[in-house]
Amino acid sequence: EVGFFDKMITGSIDGTMDNNHWLVVEHDDTVVAAAYYAPEPFSDRMWNLYFIAVHPSQQGNGIGGALLNHVEGHLRRAGPDTAQVLIVETSSTDQYARSREFYP
Repeated sequence: EVGFFDKMITGSIDGTMDNNHWLVVEHDDTVVAAAYYAPEPFSDRMWNLYFIAVHPSQQGNGIGGALLNHVEGHLRRAGPDTAQVLIVETSSTDQYARSREFYP
């Protein structure tokens, strides 16, 4: 996962991963949450929400929900010619139990 994460950041900075979107939430000059989503390669109008991450000290404050709402709103505004499906996946391991509860 680290290699993929590195590629996402580098590609977003250097422009090689066109149409990829980062959302970052800061509080007191510290990043407390982030989300990353992009078109699913080799698909038709399908997008992938790769992650929403919220610092444990900030969880339960609505930040994750606000990030998800932003992603969904952006894709709705883009219209059906751009986005029709948003893929949201998470692990089935115990470590991700709270993540599975988060997504409707």
